[in-house]
Amino acid sequence: MRTRLKVCCIVSVAEARLAIAHGADAVGLVSAMPSGPGIIPDETCAAIARAAPPPVASVLLTSRTEASGVAEQAERIRPSAVQLVDGAASPEAHEALRRLGIHAIQVVHVEDETALPLAQEAARTASAVLLDSGRPSEGVLGGTGERHDWNISREIIAALEIPVFLAGGLTPANAPEAIQRVRPFALDVCSGVRTAGALDPTKLDAFARAMASA
Repeated sequence: MRTRLKVCCIVSVAEARLAIAHGADAVGLVSAMPSGPGIIPDETCAAIARAAPPPVASVLLTSRTEASGVAEQAERIRPSAVQLVDGAASPEAHEALRRLGIHAIQVVHVEDETALPLAQEAARTASAVLLDSGRPSEGVLGGTGERHDWNISREIIAALEIPVFLAGGLTPANAPEAIQRVRPFALDVCSGVRTAGALDPTKLDAFARAMASA
């Protein structure tokens, strides 16, 4: 099965089109967060979501945790999926999104072996799980540009029956290793395809070629 590519931290329709032209299967739109790059207003998230052509998915990243707040934001923006970046599984939020016909992607931060039971719990109700390198214990919810322990991620993927995305410190140089060692459903990249904060077509092309070589 081909490993898919999700390009995150998209800040404009032009960036979304650039990512899609270089093979992105999904674009990530970062709404208000306590940390991390690429934060944009909800109005911009909605505009990008409307512009994403099928079958490209638009994924809203939210730090909201209450089911009602998640559903309200999702209903306004209408993405294909919502990525819940709180470290704990939120079955109520997952169900609220399901009622709207929107997929729930639950982030699990791989700080140590405790990530496995968190991922298993999230998989009960989420459409997919995303493994990231954030440190919720320090208030850092992703966007670190750091690689976590892929051995733990591989264990999690082997244990789950739903799609699992891999994020954190991915670059053209390590993308083939990530695919071969971890076998994720998709790679989620942000800083690894940017230069001075801007989406870099040369790095995007290198990332896509690296994935194809895996």
